[in-house]
Amino acid sequence: MTGLTVVGAVAATLAVARQPTWSRLGLVVAVTLVIALAAASLGRSGRHARLGPVAGRRVAVLDAVCGLALIAVLVRLGWWIPLIAVPGVAIGEAVRRGRNRGSRARVPLRPRLRWLVAAVVLLIAAPWIWSIETTLAAPNTDQLSVRAVEWIRDHGGVSIVDDIEHWWYTRHPPPVGGKPKELVGQHPRSGATTTTIADPPALARVPTPAATPLGNEGLWTVTSGTPARPIVATTLVRPDAIHTSLVVGIMSIDPRYARLRLLSGTEQPGGPSANGATIPPADRAGVLAAFNAGFRITESRGGWYSEGHTVVPLQNGAASLVFRDDGRADVGVWGRDDVMGPHVTAVRQNLALIVDNSRPVAGIDDSANVLWGKTVGHKVLVPRSGVGITQAGRLVYVGGPGMSVQTLANTLIAAGAVRAMELDINRDWVAAYTFQQSALGPVGTKLVDAMHDPPSHYLTIGTRDFIAVLAK
Repeated sequence: MTGLTVVGAVAATLAVARQPTWSRLGLVVAVTLVIALAAASLGRSGRHARLGPVAGRRVAVLDAVCGLALIAVLVRLGWWIPLIAVPGVAIGEAVRRGRNRGSRARVPLRPRLRWLVAAVVLLIAAPWIWSIETTLAAPNTDQLSVRAVEWIRDHGGVSIVDDIEHWWYTRHPPPVGGKPKELVGQHPRSGATTTTIADPPALARVPTPAATPLGNEGLWTVTSGTPARPIVATTLVRPDAIHTSLVVGIMSIDPRYARLRLLSGTEQPGGPSANGATIPPADRAGVLAAFNAGFRITESRGGWYSEGHTVVPLQNGAASLVFRDDGRADVGVWGRDDVMGPHVTAVRQNLALIVDNSRPVAGIDDSANVLWGKTVGHKVLVPRSGVGITQAGRLVYVGGPGMSVQTLANTLIAAGAVRAMELDINRDWVAAYTFQQSALGPVGTKLVDAMHDPPSHYLTIGTRDFIAVLAK
């Protein structure tokens, strides 16, 4: 047992050498305990055969408790798929000893067989450990739990994660009634800068589905440009008339006076990013806004193209966010509303349209419809985001908590969208910010307080692709 423990400690230390300093010790201890417990379970069988019934029972219970505790630790670390079998060996051994406690007829495992079993377990677990370690050590700002979930998705666990998320959100719906603090002025927007609330000619007040508007609900704040020519403007509205304590954010962008870039992440849509998955340093002096893109590309049922590079082939019929170098943008069906041409600079596809001809598309409220993905379910109230195009050619982004695909579509239509598509969903991926320049560089403001990541999110390395809105 001692030899295996030492080997395990060395192997664990090497495996987590690239982990952040705060997590190295915990991971080394966890892996060492796994190996030590497995070795102890395999090596003590002969000695336990000489124990009486009472002592044998106590040892069996202790080993079972230690094994279960270790499983809990590994699940917390996101290691449950490859390593649950290792403490499982300890539990199985404890149960076997409990059934035969006090028996002298048992034959201990031979030393060579013990080493062989331990070596086989380590060989089976090693590739999985290495894969997890590489994911957890990757340079990005995602939380450890998020990286673990993404690893599970990448290794055949998509349906498992979706089922768990669906269960969680359906059992933790947003509250009914109430008033949102952001609209009744009880506290300021996080990171908000002083701007003028205006109703510029290009932007009509967004109607609310609630009975009566609150404060500045639906009125626009011009964050870039002027009231006469708003380049970027934002507002807050409630997504439905029932969950009235929730607000979602709307961002309106005039692409004629902005430069739009689709930037890749370190993992999405397909590997390392040339810009480091952040707003490039050369563009930061002119950054006006940024917002999340769509689903993971393998689940988007679409393609990805940006600035001359096709990472995933574009699919006819897919909902597509399209940028052009002549100051136009569009949201439409690829092959019907938009096609490739010399002026197209970027195309991000994701699922199917949710708004067409200023109306929600048919079947949007049908639970059996899978046009908008199987993730969570389109009727579950969950943080969602979407983007649309208005008749005047402005892009409108909507993002915030507690929306179904139907209420997302309704909010986009209220903001003037004639065609619109869903982007990403879930708390960790719905993110949008406006920026103001300071002596230290761009300072971000969340589109809505409920967004999880800090305003510096797109100024640091991240795994997902996103859209940057830059001064032209």
